[in-house]
Amino acid sequence: MLGLFRNKRVTIGEIKFFSLAYSFGCMANSNASYQLKWQDGGYVASVKPVNEPDENTKSIPVPDAFARGLENILKAHRADKWNGFQKYDKLICDGKSFTLSVIFQDKSSLNARGYMRWPKGYGEVKKEIVALFETVLLSE
Repeated sequence: MLGLFRNKRVTIGEIKFFSLAYSFGCMANSNASYQLKWQDGGYVASVKPVNEPDENTKSIPVPDAFARGLENILKAHRADKWNGFQKYDKLICDGKSFTLSVIFQDKSSLNARGYMRWPKGYGEVKKEIVALFETVLLSE
């Protein structure tokens, strides 16, 4: 597992797989997840918002422009510098956490995770990513 989180330089490129998951503690449905997968020649976005059970996850085909928008968010906030971020506050038992995993078409990857610790700019990046994925919910 530690190999996934080596601080290796990565260049944000064309996304093959993207996953952002975060939680607000151990309450029921206090987690959210946002995924984008390249499959069968196109992208599929999956959204599981906070306060919704897992079975309410929505998966919807999206245009390539959706992936480009996601790449632009990561580039604009220099999320490439987050690769290898792995910090925890061991003194808090029921806190907030996040995991970000991105695999690019060139097979390089970006991985970051934290528990009550976040990389610089995380809040703004999360806000923009959630807004982008929520367009998928609105398009239904």
